[in-house]
Amino acid sequence: MLEIATDEEVKNILTGRHLNNAKLEQIKNANNSELPLVKITKLPSGFKGYPEGTVISYAPLTLGELETLNNSDEVDVERGLAMLLNSIHFTTISTSDLYYWDVMYISIRRKLLAFGNTHGILYAQCPNYRNIEERDFGFRELEFKGIETPALPIITKLQDKEVEIGLLTIKDFKEVDINKGELDINARMIINLPYEEAYTLASSCYEKDSKKIRNIDKILNYGMKPLYQLYDPELKISKQNPNKIICQKK
Repeated sequence: MLEIATDEEVKNILTGRHLNNAKLEQIKNANNSELPLVKITKLPSGFKGYPEGTVISYAPLTLGELETLNNSDEVDVERGLAMLLNSIHFTTISTSDLYYWDVMYISIRRKLLAFGNTHGILYAQCPNYRNIEERDFGFRELEFKGIETPALPIITKLQDKEVEIGLLTIKDFKEVDINKGELDINARMIINLPYEEAYTLASSCYEKDSKKIRNIDKILNYGMKPLYQLYDPELKISKQNPNKIICQKK
């Protein structure tokens, strides 16, 4: 069993504090199975829906992983996700049952732990003027919203049939058919029915049940909060209120 460490302890290891040169060189060349794990105590899902006693930890992002990603000719989402999942350790559940936004949260934490508040470029498009602006952002600006239900799954009835609605898992994410739109995602979140039956049920709902699905979507709306950019066509990028979507028409 790998050692469980705090963020600060792992940060000391990654930055070489309190380590001699030989030990530091060994750690720089290590793969993630040789580094201490960081135990997760908070997740966007609040651990709701996972079996009681579930423990989730992750290995820090290594230089080898970063080099592999940087040397790729193109971004391979499937390969990147596989590398990320390989760094996550858990009990009581399988990889495919991890919630998608929990995994994305862990991904951001790994980057922050390894590199600090790294900055990047965000490209924002004004919905009215269609102009595209660049904005510098730090990873610490990224925030996650939790779900608003006390427990999962949510049990309700659609067309007089009892259904259990949970969160989108990694397995669901890999199988999503973007051509079917939100109905496909809604069907995959019905966890007590086979997918085909769930999709038929969700796609044939009348207005009353469709409204119920939309309300449940709002309750289960969690994950990364959007980054907003205030756009002024005269002043270009305004810093007055970056937390609101405002397009100032002249």
